[in-house]
Amino acid sequence: MNKILANCISLGIGLGAIGVAFPAQAAASTPSQAAITGFNLSQFADYTQTSNAQPNSGSFTFFPSINYTDEAALTSAFVFYNGTESSIPLDILFPFGDEFVAANSLTYPTLEALEAVFPDGTQYIYTIVGGSLGTQAAVLPTVPPRAFVNDVPFLTGTTFNDLQGFDPSQPFTISFNGTSLFPDISKNFSILSTLGGTVFDVSLNPTDTSLLLPANTLAPNTSYEFELEYVESELLFDTGFNGAESFLGFFTQTTGTFTTGSIIGTTPDSPLFPTPDPNNPDGFTFPGVPVGDNGLGIIDPIFFDPIVSVGCDYAVTGGPLFASVLIPNALPQGDSNFILELPGFGNYPLVAGTTFNLLGVNPLGFSDFRISDIDPAEMLDPTNPTAFVTGLTFTAPGTVTVTQNPITVSVPEPSNLLGLGLLGFGAFFTGKLNKKQAKKDS
Repeated sequence: MNKILANCISLGIGLGAIGVAFPAQAAASTPSQAAITGFNLSQFADYTQTSNAQPNSGSFTFFPSINYTDEAALTSAFVFYNGTESSIPLDILFPFGDEFVAANSLTYPTLEALEAVFPDGTQYIYTIVGGSLGTQAAVLPTVPPRAFVNDVPFLTGTTFNDLQGFDPSQPFTISFNGTSLFPDISKNFSILSTLGGTVFDVSLNPTDTSLLLPANTLAPNTSYEFELEYVESELLFDTGFNGAESFLGFFTQTTGTFTTGSIIGTTPDSPLFPTPDPNNPDGFTFPGVPVGDNGLGIIDPIFFDPIVSVGCDYAVTGGPLFASVLIPNALPQGDSNFILELPGFGNYPLVAGTTFNLLGVNPLGFSDFRISDIDPAEMLDPTNPTAFVTGLTFTAPGTVTVTQNPITVSVPEPSNLLGLGLLGFGAFFTGKLNKKQAKKDS
């Protein structure tokens, strides 16, 4: 029921039209005059999207309501139909904003089941009993034929799959289908936190089939629910109960869930990738990297990844200097010991998983350095996007351009290693192991 109320509210058509409003102060218990301000009928077709495909089944809800100004105005309310042979008690009573609502919510598994109980052309008589207003009745104006849209709303193309794990620091285009019915239809798209509250909401033009979700609207690694809603509605004035309004609405809506991913560059599994640079054809350039947003690059490292060989030269131009460096994990074959070469200050051991504080060597930071001694036996795949991820922090906020240029050496291809023979092959790796052990002993 609360979701249905929220959907009604999202139309923004006012309290008297739908029987509800945004919560405000507690409703006054003794207003100057009790009155019925609205008697309404909303019908809902609800679908859930779980893939790129359009949903093909849903649930269907019949939601009659009365809103009134004084809690003592009535003690019970009903909707009669089929003459007076059948009735629906409006026994969900609650204050909302400055008024009160009496309602009921009846849900059916198929549209056919809903239509079997409430076929088009049915007359509805809203009746109140007891309270300061006594017994009164009003006939809901002629309800138009059921007007759910002909096409189930859904996110089109690969939008649904692309939402899963997307980087919320980047803008995202959300595409959805249109409808050939009702050119004056109202359309709305919203994103809600699974913890409660709407974080993004936009009213759409009837012909819209896409929208742009601005960068940084959502948080990383967070779950959300989206709602895409198409509404055909009519608001009638002075229709009964001494001047009350009547709202008739048909809501066709699809919901779905998704979880955002990490912001690119914030984890070793999601590093920044280089941009082709004709001025640096043999290296890798990361232009325009923002430093300092939410502590990124100042407190937490930004991770960069080039295609690698046996080492890399790092340089920064514009903005702050390098403050620390981190190789987050050992390489696939276990190599975790490298050499950090700092111009003018000498060489230092660099161990995977341990952050090296460059400011401890030079409090001003470094504009360039080299990481060398990557074991050729690793035979790192140059197409692997996470082959040699490097985490960097900087001395201050700003915008920087980082270059990362590989150091290459010729090493035998795996097929040629077999040609060395078992003795030569063993000597090749033994030499590397002895070299690593000597480094550790030193």
